[in-house]
Amino acid sequence: MFHIGNAYPYRYIQHETKQIGTYEVIEHQLTFTSRFNHQYMVIVEEYTYHIFVIKFYLKAHKNSKDKYKLITKQNDIQRIIATCLSIMNHFLEKIRIPLSDS
Repeated sequence: MFHIGNAYPYRYIQHETKQIGTYEVIEHQLTFTSRFNHQYMVIVEEYTYHIFVIKFYLKAHKNSKDKYKLITKQNDIQRIIATCLSIMNHFLEKIRIPLSDS
């Protein structure tokens, strides 16, 4: 269904450490551009015990409180999800938990 090989190339931007309640979270920011020339932002939150949360949004929606649930109507979700899976695989490989591409 989703093959990581179909992913868009992505670029790591930065990370910062945040305090959420009693938890220290490392927030990684990445970006990629779709075939329609739309730029997406990907946020990977890294919690203790190797827990990761991935979120993405269209950069044009960055100031919207609903940025994570707005639809672009570009019918490109398979490659966008494949890119997010590829990004997650990058983080999981760092802790030696490879994501299967089958």
